[in-house]
Amino acid sequence: MPIILGRVAGVGKDSEGNERQLTASEALALRGPCILGTLTFSDAQQKALIESSSRQAVESLTGPIMFDTGASISCFDLKAAEKLGLVTVGKANMISASHDNHPAPLFAGKLIIDKINVNVERAMGANLAPQGLIALIGRDIMSIGTLFYNGLDGSVTFSI
Repeated sequence: MPIILGRVAGVGKDSEGNERQLTASEALALRGPCILGTLTFSDAQQKALIESSSRQAVESLTGPIMFDTGASISCFDLKAAEKLGLVTVGKANMISASHDNHPAPLFAGKLIIDKINVNVERAMGANLAPQGLIALIGRDIMSIGTLFYNGLDGSVTFSI
């Protein structure tokens, strides 16, 4: 059973405005359950690209990915997905706490997190870069595993 174990890190400001390293527990409370991962093409897309000789190497982006229990499906940062050239597989309506129903593209891609590789057939394109994220892992992926959020030691564990 593959397991991801991450401890959230971060920098905050004290009451005088000086930067200080946050404890893992403080960072988890402030930032949420984030881990470092990679966004790239799905296995099928990588195979097609290599076989067509249109690319010798497949690009990827590495950055923070957040587990989001409020997201029904996973999301990729829109600009990151477009920069990589991920395949658009449709459109869907996105509804969030801060936005009304609005159309969003759906992308196919793959998330690589530690020892777990997850091909995501339908991830919504969302503006995640302002939050410093490249992707959100939604309930579509969390439904195949177990997520454990340990606030006391600032760790996040996900196992499939």
